[in-house]
Amino acid sequence: GYVGRDVDSMIRDLVESAIRITKQNKLAEKYSIAEEIAEEKILEAIIPGKKKNITNKNEARGPFDFLMGNFANNSQKQEYEQMQTEKQPEEGEVELAREQVRQQLREGLLEEQYIEIQVTEQPKGNALDMSNEGMGIAIGNIFGDMPPKKKSKKVKVKDARKILREQEAQNLLDMDQVTEEALINAEQNGIIFIDEIDKIASGSAYRSGADVSREGVQRDILPIVEGSVVNTKYGPVKTDHILFIGAGAFHIAKPTDLIPELQ
Repeated sequence: GYVGRDVDSMIRDLVESAIRITKQNKLAEKYSIAEEIAEEKILEAIIPGKKKNITNKNEARGPFDFLMGNFANNSQKQEYEQMQTEKQPEEGEVELAREQVRQQLREGLLEEQYIEIQVTEQPKGNALDMSNEGMGIAIGNIFGDMPPKKKSKKVKVKDARKILREQEAQNLLDMDQVTEEALINAEQNGIIFIDEIDKIASGSAYRSGADVSREGVQRDILPIVEGSVVNTKYGPVKTDHILFIGAGAFHIAKPTDLIPELQ
């Protein structure tokens, strides 16, 4: 706080760390489910499955079906449907091939094979972090939430497994729950280490210039150490139960040079 950002930033840094730790713990719990989903997506990329049949026979499956339904007689329609059925491989054959590929995947025989997968594009530079006010403004929120873009990427199976696992675990994550748990964790188990606290201790001889500035920093730190509410972009955080550890060399100043309330 003496040089640089305001003293509230140490609470925001603590909350950021809590969010990161909680998110990693929650992701680890979701990995087992995400791995299964990733395996299915890799299988789909290697052997595309048979398209699901539409149960409602009156519903058109495509533009040609629509035309056939409106303009063709029954015999032509039956002939067209038979031709479409013959094009599709037998469902049993597809399932058998998929099971064989699944076995090869689990045995690690296809790790170097290239496949094409759909990955979510990461947004770049769409957040404005106003640290002094403790607010984070996402441009997406101003213009309305935009759906994430997807792009095709050609990668090896071993890389695809990692990418898809991470992607699916992120999709399974409930960020509201992560934020709630992280804020409680920061408030109840947070530890902040204030190093070189002797640098803000004012000399007892006279107080002018830099000494006044140092005392100002002490008065800024005081409410946070005593217990107050700091606004962060994830929500308000109470500092009552956060453990603050101060340390310094105190070779010029003495601990008694700190303001009495802070001592």
